[in-house]
Order: sequence, then C-alpha cells, then structure tokens
Amino acid sequence: MSGIRKKTVEMVGVYILVFACFCSYNGSVCSAEHAGVAGGSCRAAIGRAKAGKSRRGFAETTWMFRRQISMEQDLTEKAISSETIYNGKIVTLNVDKVELPNGRTATREVVRTRDSVAVVPVTRDDKVVLVRQYRYAGGEELLEIPAGRIDPGESPRAAAQRELLEETGCTCAELKKIAGFYIAVGFATEFMHLYAGTVDHIGEACPDDDEFVRTELMPVSQIPEILAKQEIRDVKTLAGLLHLSWMLGLSPVSSCACSICRA
Repeated sequence: MSGIRKKTVEMVGVYILVFACFCSYNGSVCSAEHAGVAGGSCRAAIGRAKAGKSRRGFAETTWMFRRQISMEQDLTEKAISSETIYNGKIVTLNVDKVELPNGRTATREVVRTRDSVAVVPVTRDDKVVLVRQYRYAGGEELLEIPAGRIDPGESPRAAAQRELLEETGCTCAELKKIAGFYIAVGFATEFMHLYAGTVDHIGEACPDDDEFVRTELMPVSQIPEILAKQEIRDVKTLAGLLHLSWMLGLSPVSSCACSICRA
C-alpha cells in the first residue's frame, strides 16, 4: 500500500476516534458507553490498517463514521410543491417536489385517500367471520376480514362497527383495537385501524350496490393451517388472523424444516 493511502486510512480513523471522544465528553450526541465502543472500534480499525489490512480497516472506519452521523441526521423530507394529477372518487394522485435531508430535491408520487378500518369478528362458538369477494385489481376472489373506509367526521371505531354490519350483518358491542398500520406507505397515505371483537348478533348483510360479497365462517382452530397453506393473500387479513392466533396461543403449522420453524 502506498504511503499516501496508508496515511489517509490512519487520518480517517483518528478523525472518527476524536469524534467519538467528543461525543463522550459532550453527552448530547450519544452516551459515554456508546462513544467508548465507537472509539475502541476505531482504534482497532487503525491497528488493522497499520498491520496491512488496509481495505478492511478503511471500510470499518468509514462505516463507523457514517453510523455516528446517521444517528443524528434528521430524515424528514420537506414539501416544496404539489401538483394534483388525478382526483377520483376514492383516491387522489399528487406529484410532489420535496427537499431531501441532504438538501437535494426529489419527486414523490403520492396516492391520497381516506383512512380505513378492519375487524376480526369471532363468534361465541369460536368461528371467525370472513367475507369472500372478487378483487378487480388483483384479478381473483379473496377471503378477507370485513373492512372499509372511514367516512368524513366518523370515528375509526364507529366506522368499524358500520362496516362489520354492512358486510356481514354482524354486530360487536365491544371492539378492541389491536393494531394500526399503513397499507402501502411507500406511495399511499392510507392508515388502517385494526379491531377485534366478539359477535353478539348475526343478521342480514347490507353491502353497497356495487359490492358482491359472501360471508364465510371459519373455525379459529383452522387459522394456523390456512396461513401455512398461504391461502390468505390479503395483507390486512394476514395481520388480523396472525394477531388472533397470537392472542389465542395457537401453534403455527409449517412444513419447513429450518431451525426457526422447528422452534
């Protein structure tokens, strides 16, 4: 290795070591313990560089430097402008210009829509109430938990009770929120509220005019098997049934021979 390159490696390592020591003294960037670990790693990397393992030492010191910086970096992207490309009944498509954390600009295509709800309804004889319907976007029939969008001015809990009644004819006097998550946060704003409840009444479903659904009851004991067979292809239903399995302590079913699945 050339003398110039070797000197560069050592200087980078020393710089990060000084930075870690500063963090330890200052206390506002990271804890003393963390800075000590960083300093020790940097010193070890410098030693390896001096011993001739230049590439590995340089890579490690660079990684430590980036790690220290990234821990404090604000990752927020700031909106600069927004243009509406499409405004439909359900979704609005915007193309936004944003400022990145490093000061550069980028374009973000965002699907804006109302938030939604989903319910995992379980009857008193331990059966999950599901709905089967054809999903045009996916091109197939899917078995799902009842779900729908929140109307303007409606609370998530009220929306969950309404959608459950409309799609299945069932009611749950009490609903427990078990999770909340973004459906496709990479490009969409939709946030879903997931509930579970015990069915206290089963009546007639009253879906919307353009909805054609069929109610199906599935024993909770079959959840591990149907999940293992990958018959559930809807993400909210996967989340709901997996959470129900966890709450009931149901053992997973798997034909996989790996150590994780056998545990």
